[in-house]
Parts: sequence; structure tokens; C-alpha cells
Amino acid sequence: MLEFGKVCKLLMAIELIVLGAALWPLYRLLYIPMFRTSHRRIALLVTALAVMYAICVIEIAINFPELLHVLALVALVALIFELWRSRKRYGTNNRLPPGSLTLVPRAPWSDHRFYQKQFMLHGPVFKMSHGFRPVVCVLGPERGLDLIRRHGDALGSRQMRFSRFIPRGFLRFMAPHVHTYYKPRFQAAFARTTLEKCHGSITQAIRSELAQMAEASAHSMGKGIRLQPHFSNVLLAIFARTVLGIPSDSTTFAKLTNLYSQIDMQMLTYGSSSHVVKVANEIAEIIHKQGSSYKRMIVKEETPPPCFLAEMLRKEPDSIDDPTIVLNYVYMVQTGFSDLVALFVWIVKLLSENSEWTDRLREEIDSQGVIEVPGSRTLAGRMVQETLRLEQSELIGRTILDTFEFDGYVFPKGWLVRICIREGHRDPDIFEEPESFNPDRFLTRTYTAAEYSPLGLLTHSCLAGHLVGVVSRAFIVNLVGNYHWTTTQDGPREFGRWHWQPSSAFRINLQPRSSSGNHTVNKRETAAQIS
Repeated sequence: MLEFGKVCKLLMAIELIVLGAALWPLYRLLYIPMFRTSHRRIALLVTALAVMYAICVIEIAINFPELLHVLALVALVALIFELWRSRKRYGTNNRLPPGSLTLVPRAPWSDHRFYQKQFMLHGPVFKMSHGFRPVVCVLGPERGLDLIRRHGDALGSRQMRFSRFIPRGFLRFMAPHVHTYYKPRFQAAFARTTLEKCHGSITQAIRSELAQMAEASAHSMGKGIRLQPHFSNVLLAIFARTVLGIPSDSTTFAKLTNLYSQIDMQMLTYGSSSHVVKVANEIAEIIHKQGSSYKRMIVKEETPPPCFLAEMLRKEPDSIDDPTIVLNYVYMVQTGFSDLVALFVWIVKLLSENSEWTDRLREEIDSQGVIEVPGSRTLAGRMVQETLRLEQSELIGRTILDTFEFDGYVFPKGWLVRICIREGHRDPDIFEEPESFNPDRFLTRTYTAAEYSPLGLLTHSCLAGHLVGVVSRAFIVNLVGNYHWTTTQDGPREFGRWHWQPSSAFRINLQPRSSSGNHTVNKRETAAQIS
């Protein structure tokens, strides 16, 4: 009996180990530091589920030991199946792409060259798991364009959660027939001529925030300042002014600032639905009120403030009464300024690491004796393009609605597709020395959309691409022309909520240049210069 008891205890111990090992993908997920910090809600939920699972297993072991045998057997089968799917050649006999389907792989979060390495190992199409969902990864914009053109009807947009709060969806995620109706309306509103009229306020906002950053640096006792809070301030002000016509010195903007702080991008994805909807509707009411006043001004033949919202109402006065349009403006401002915050941080990071380009631009500015509004082909414009190529155009995601074949492989229904733009922008056959920061590559060559697509592909490309360019170029020339800076703290890059970003430890000390080298008057700003 004693020996039998020992065997039973040993068997139970083995079963408990197997049941514990069944949660290995969740442990792997929680072991990723950036997942724990960037997706706290999900991390806490996963932790709670793991704890509840452990409690249930212990209760079963104590009160229903016979049931433990069945659960352990199921867990063992699941573990074996997971190991089987993890083989790189799993499914290739059925023409699935090569690559491992290991659940919740850690490498994409810890190695920013993960996808590049996988393409080198498997070729331009491979499979993997994104969390618990299988994904087919496709290399570069050229192959991505071909995929969308040939199988666009079998591909659906991967929706952000907040799109559900808009009656007909967020523009980027709309169904094709709905997108065909709404895109031309926003496209007509996002006019270059309107943006030209806003450039003075854009420049003023940038200069004001840079001055505050320099003052904060002076009070930091040499420790330097974080960039994200400052960039969030200035970019929300710029988007509120150019998109909605709301000036940063108004009480309306103060309300917007408070409301948008309650639905940052993480809250939009993981926050309480009721709270997000409530705040979004409050912002929508502000935008509706603003638009209604523009509509009355237009009827009276008065001139509303130049902005994209007023431009739309000039063409379609009743659009302000469409909740899909109003709520799209709510989230366009949110997603737009959030994306540009990340771009601005990368601009400062890359210019800090490649000071020879900063020196060259500063010499150009000094030789002109004035900071001009830079065009896209100027050095500042090329710096923006090179930053977008290297760090700020990561992927295009789609959901497979119907099984199809592409490039000799089967793309199964229900899987995801990841078009890897960032890795395509590192193709040595297209970009010489692709890992180096070289803005002049855009001086000597014009790249096609199949070679360089930092702002999307085909019909779902970014409508505000010219706004991104103008704001980023204005930021660079005012930063470089009027300030010096040094990096005071840094660390390895990190995976943030959705993209790779500079270290959260990254700090700079920003100081004004001497008065003889400081240029703050735009004497030669013309519309042609910002084209």
C-alpha cells in the first residue's frame, strides 16, 4: 500500500506539472517586459486567469483527483500539438508557408530584426503566430501591392476597437462600399491650400513648445527632459487647429486637451467601452458645435478659420450632421497626433545619432540667414522621408476572409496577414546601405510606391500625408536652426504598444543657440515652398 501511495503521489505531481506547463504560452506572454508595461490591462487579466486556473487545478486535485487524470491527458495532448505546430515545416505539405506557429512567440517583442531574420531564413512569405492567432507575413510594399490587387476582396481590414464606436466605422477600417462613399469627402477636405493657410500657426506652435522644452531642460539639473509629453502638447494643438480650426489659446482647446487625455491610444484599445464612448461623444459634441458655427458663417458668406472641417462644410454643408463623419474627426485627431508624437521622437533620436546631417542642415539655414518653410525635396524633407523609411512605417495588417493562394502558398481563412513594410524598406536591391541614415538617397532617386510606401497602400493610404510632411519639416528646421541639444540618458530601443520606439530612458538637454545664429523670422514663406 505504501508503494502504491507513493506512485499515486508521483502521478499526481506529474499531472500537476503537465497542467502547469499547459499555461506556458501565457507565462511566455507575461515574461515580456514591454507587454507588461504597455498592455497592463491584458497583463493583469492574463495573470488573474492564470491564478484562477491554478486555484481550480488545486481544488480538483484535492476534491476530485480522478478528474485530474482526464485534465492532465487533455493538457498533454495540447502540449504535444503545440510542439507539433511549432515545427518550421508544419503544414508545408498542404502548401502553407514555412515558419513556426509557436503560440505567443517572444522574439517579435524582444528583437527588432525578428521579421527581417525570418525572411532571410524562409523567403518572402512565412507564417508565425501573433499571440494566439496565425499570421502570414509578406515582405515589402511591392509584394503587398500585388497581394491587395489580386486578392483584395478576400482581405478585410484589421479593426481597432474604437472603430466599433462609429456608426459606419473608422475610415481606415470601413467596408469597401462604405469607404468608397466617405473617402472622397475627407480627401477633398484635406486640401493643400487649406494647409498652406495654417502654416503660420503650425510654426508658432512648434516654436512655443521648443522654447518650453529649453526652459524645462534648464531646470532639469542636467538630467534632460522626456520628449513625449512636449510633443503630445504641440501636436494636439496643431491637429486641433488644422483639422478642426480650434486655436490653442481657446477654452475649447483646453476642454479638448482634458478629454483627449482620457482616451489615449491605450485606452482606445483596452479601456472601458462606456467611458471611451462617453468621452468620444463629448468631443463629438464640441466638433459638431464648431462645425455648425462654420456652416452658419459660410451661409452668411463669411470666412471661417482655415481648417479641414470648414473645407468639408464648404463643399457639403450637411456633412456635420453625419455622426460617422463627426466621430471620424474625433479619432482622426487622436490617432494622427499620437502617430506624429512617435515620429518626432524618432526624428530627434536619429538626428542625435547622425549629427553630421544636423550640422549640414544648420549650415544651410545659417547661410540663408532665415528659416524658410521647407519643401519635401529639401534636406529637412529628405530627413523626414528617411526617418519614415527606417523607423516609422512598420506594417499593414489584414484579416483573411476567404482562403486563397498567393505566391505558391495557401492563405487560410481566419488567419491574419502582415505586410512588412519596414523590412521591405531595408531591401539592399532598392536601398543602398539600407541600415544607414542617408537622407540624400531621396535626392538622387525617386522611389515608386512598390519600393517606398511609408503611409499605406492603395485606397487605404494616409489622407493626411502632406500634413505629416509639412509639420515634420517645420519641426526639424526650427529645432535645428534655433537649438543645440545633447543626449543625457538613453538605452536600447523598446517595443511599445504597437511599434518599436526609442528607449523610455531617452532624454535630451535642449539649449538655444547664440543670438547670432538664432533665426526666428520667416521672411520668405510662400505656398510653393511647402509643396
